[in-house]
Amino acid sequence: MLHVLNGESTAESLKQSGLAGEQLVWKEALMWGPTPADLSLSEWCRFRADFLADANAKDAQQMFRRSHAARRGLGDAVKPR
Repeated sequence: MLHVLNGESTAESLKQSGLAGEQLVWKEALMWGPTPADLSLSEWCRFRADFLADANAKDAQQMFRRSHAARRGLGDAVKPR
C-alpha cells in the first residue's frame, strides 16, 4: 500500500504508528499556482520548479530535482502489478 503524505511530520507519525506500506512525502501544494495538463512529466516538473522558485525565492534546479523525484516515486508506486 502506498501512503501519500503531506509532509515530513506526517510521515514520521505514520512511521511510528507501525502501519505497513510505502510512504511518499508530497512537499508541494498543488492548489497554489498553475498546474498545466499538457506537459510531459519532465516539462511539468520544470514548469512547477520555476514557478515555485520564483514564488519562494528558491533555487529552481533544487526544486526541479525534488519535484521530479517525487513524481517518479508516485509513478512507480501506481504501476499495475
